[in-house]
Amino acid sequence: GLFCVESYGLAVDYILLGRAIDMIRVMRFFPIFRDVVRRSSDVFPALAGPLFLMLTCMHIFVYFGMVLWGGAIDTEVLATNMDLTPLYYLNNFNSYGEGLVAFFNIIVMNDWPAMAEVFLYADRFSSPFIVYPFFVVANLVAVSIMLNLITAFFVGSFVTKLDDLRSDGDDINNNVPNLDRDFRIQTSERPVTKIASVVNLASKMYGRSDENDDGSNHSGTPKSITARDVNRSDVLTFDVYEREGYDRIMKTVAGMAEESEAFAASVCDYLEIFENLAPGREKIGYVVCCQQTKTRFGNRRFQAIGDNFIDSEVLYQVVGDMHTELLALTSSRAFADRSLVRMFRHRTDPSQRMEISASLLRQTPAVSLLVARAFEMQETASNS
Repeated sequence: GLFCVESYGLAVDYILLGRAIDMIRVMRFFPIFRDVVRRSSDVFPALAGPLFLMLTCMHIFVYFGMVLWGGAIDTEVLATNMDLTPLYYLNNFNSYGEGLVAFFNIIVMNDWPAMAEVFLYADRFSSPFIVYPFFVVANLVAVSIMLNLITAFFVGSFVTKLDDLRSDGDDINNNVPNLDRDFRIQTSERPVTKIASVVNLASKMYGRSDENDDGSNHSGTPKSITARDVNRSDVLTFDVYEREGYDRIMKTVAGMAEESEAFAASVCDYLEIFENLAPGREKIGYVVCCQQTKTRFGNRRFQAIGDNFIDSEVLYQVVGDMHTELLALTSSRAFADRSLVRMFRHRTDPSQRMEISASLLRQTPAVSLLVARAFEMQETASNS
């Protein structure tokens, strides 16, 4: 009867262990886990060289320890020594196998001083000037150098493999048309609808309304706001939160931040080339904002145009607010294929207006494009 009870309890333990292992099967449904496993299977074969170097290092130190203390540790005598940590006398170099176990403990455990005390009771070479330098050198070489070398080699191989996959994908995209490229130009087949950013800002602040009673605006243009209006930071505020998950860590290790910044810089290069190829057209200012690296790229005309309408500090605030507003609004499907627009009055000329349009080039990582242009109100009236 006792045997059956014990067997039943052991079977239950195995069943519970199997259910815990099933969690690994659940992880295969997550794309991030599948990517890590797939890339790791490609990287592990490249670790053969560093692992062989680590085993060679262990082999040398084990034989050096056997030369010094092979057969010099009497385990029966040291087992009764109360000054030593219990069972640490088993970490010795009496044989090659015991030496491998002892050196492995030096690598993975952080108590090599307690292990070194055992060899102070050896039959030979028990001087502290021999024992402690051996363990210090072994710890520095095996832990501080070799383990860090393996870790750095693994991360470097992982990133290199990821870059190779990315470059192969770029080659395929260059040869085969792909409608899901990161950078796309909106054509007439896919129009972009402009909506006013901070709608009815002036009416909310000063208690007036420029719209008709039915709530429609027949002017055909977004509402204009002044620099004084933008300074009111309590009118419209967006808080964007991003969870620091494992995917964010892997993207950072793989250099995704540098790739995002390079993408923003390449967009500016394309815009500059396009501007040089279209002389005589309306000159505009543009700036590209990268959310992950907090960097901005653009031309000087963006600042030059804004100086005639608002202060530099206000212009920087407008750029940051519109970028944050884009991130908050693009999470809704109702905002698809739309861009934000803000308009500003000239400091001295009431007929002059500056329009800043903002659109999100890509969402992950977030990169936005802001375009500024100055025009006269007659131009808008004639176009409408």
